[in-house]
Amino acid sequence: MAVYLIGDPTEDFERRDLRFGTKFPDKLQVLKVYFYFRNVMKKGPRESASSCIRKLVEVWSKEAPNVALREHRKCVLSLEKLVDELKNLEKSKNRQTKTQASNETSFVQGLTTTYG
Repeated sequence: MAVYLIGDPTEDFERRDLRFGTKFPDKLQVLKVYFYFRNVMKKGPRESASSCIRKLVEVWSKEAPNVALREHRKCVLSLEKLVDELKNLEKSKNRQTKTQASNETSFVQGLTTTYG
């Protein structure tokens, strides 16, 4: 089941070819994994965010073990804020205004940045 502006949920983050440098998951990949836990695994919002962040920490610790990680709780809150932003956009998706189109465009462009 596709999610508005996100696409289909995925169970895991895409693996990147390390020969071309380390690439950490971007916000789009994080949201796809979040919605996998939320929609496919039928977990609650907080539990989905926590499970997603645990998976993300595994990737971070493997790719760059000497990088300082933020506190788990703060990462979960940050992800929940991103999900809330998406929900607010989805609530007004039927409005055909310049503001709505601009907000959607800026949100989608922001999804390509590395999460964290």
